[in-house]
Amino acid sequence: HGFMPIVVEAVKLPNYISWISNKLNE
Repeated sequence: HGFMPIVVEAVKLPNYISWISNKLNE
């Protein structure tokens, strides 16, 4: 049951970093 949040975070973190990078590059 505690496995899914780990997977979600593993997917969200790179996407979040990419989003921040795009914002900084604008």
